[in-house]
Amino acid sequence: MCDNADATEVHIATDSLASIYQVRRATTRPQDMREHRHLNIINNIVHTITSSIYTVHLWKVKSHIGVVGNEMADTTAVAVAKGHELDEDIEQANMAGPSNNRGDMYWLYTAEELQPTGDDAAIGMAGETANHAPKVCLALLPEPNLKEALKSRLHKHCKLGQSNTDTIYHASWETMKDKIDHHYSHRFMTSSTVSSSLRKLVLQYRYGLLPTYKLLKRYKKSDSSLCPLCGQEDGGHHAMSGCSKLLEKATIRHNNVGSLIVEAIYAGEHGNQLVAADVGLNKRRATQGRPLMAVKRTICDSALPKSIPNNVRSQLQKHSIPDALLYRFDSKSRRRHYTVVEIKYCRDTQPGDQEMRAEEQHQRLITTLKQYDPSATVKHCNLLLGVGGAIHVDMIKRLRADLGVTGRSLEKLLCKLHFQSFEEVGNIWKHRRALTHNKLGAKKERTWESLVGPWKNCYANYISNHLKK
Repeated sequence: MCDNADATEVHIATDSLASIYQVRRATTRPQDMREHRHLNIINNIVHTITSSIYTVHLWKVKSHIGVVGNEMADTTAVAVAKGHELDEDIEQANMAGPSNNRGDMYWLYTAEELQPTGDDAAIGMAGETANHAPKVCLALLPEPNLKEALKSRLHKHCKLGQSNTDTIYHASWETMKDKIDHHYSHRFMTSSTVSSSLRKLVLQYRYGLLPTYKLLKRYKKSDSSLCPLCGQEDGGHHAMSGCSKLLEKATIRHNNVGSLIVEAIYAGEHGNQLVAADVGLNKRRATQGRPLMAVKRTICDSALPKSIPNNVRSQLQKHSIPDALLYRFDSKSRRRHYTVVEIKYCRDTQPGDQEMRAEEQHQRLITTLKQYDPSATVKHCNLLLGVGGAIHVDMIKRLRADLGVTGRSLEKLLCKLHFQSFEEVGNIWKHRRALTHNKLGAKKERTWESLVGPWKNCYANYISNHLKK
């Protein structure tokens, strides 16, 4: 406020923007302030302003940054609230700096190296050539806040929290962390299309917490650890891939992902080399109302060496059919090139067992091709998918280098394979529970008759009693 007698304006500064809004609202729309809890105080302020002979200006200033008037007002308000009186000299001495000076506070920062530019870069290069270490400049960048910024820094190092890291599952995932593509393998955790129950089921499978009979016996909830369907030792991987009673569901899962891969190969750089695919591709496309592809289930005669006897040829075409076969004849070198594709589901962290099985599965076909055409090159391309949706780095490399699936098509395929895999986990587990309940009689299906039957009897008794009266 100005002390000049000739002044015609009054300036009031406050750090409370809400107070300015309330005063303006009480001045322009008093009907909206009738229920305000501090109506009397606001009315007194408004009356003082409106009855003043001066033009009153209200200003908003930042708080606790050293504005002398604001600091004096805060100190006075605190003193009055506590019943103290302030000496003017002491009050002026306390106004030397802001009330919450952060100069003496500790604050987190990040040290980052700065790239030298201009003269500094020239000096650094000269020092480096003179067998001296180049000068490194560090910039201390304070964290902007202690919430999201701090979380993003610490999440890389402390994301495990108090989890038990001595388990075999944690050790397996640590061993495979450089062999799994984490961008595609864990997309279900952040996808909005995945239900919480399915996300929980996949996590239970990945860390051995599926409520199988093996786990239930460990928790003393069951007397046996055997699978109720096939009688073998139960477990998470047994339920998803090893039970003979669930073989049909496992085959459907294999054919679903196999069809996705074959379609991507057919649309890729080596699509003209695809001569056979045994994944139920055209049957699946027919049920979806999509046009059939010009890919047969058996190996065509033109892709086999002419020197193969007819009986051996028929045996290969009936019993040695890979999931996909790529064939190319080099007219310059007069050589045949084969790529045998085999798709397998494996444990997310143990693909080695299925890798060996895939190598042995079509050894007869590879041996026969090499026997009757020694100049032919036969490459075995194994594509291993994790049951829990893990995408291995080796599979991505083989899809790109051996099968010609690249660019955006490869990204779409990996996303589809990931989501298809963990959706199949839910389908297989649901089917297993249904078979288990039907076999053990643990849950009977409730029909309409079972629900309406008791009410029909009650209604019939009521009618007969009413007629008797």
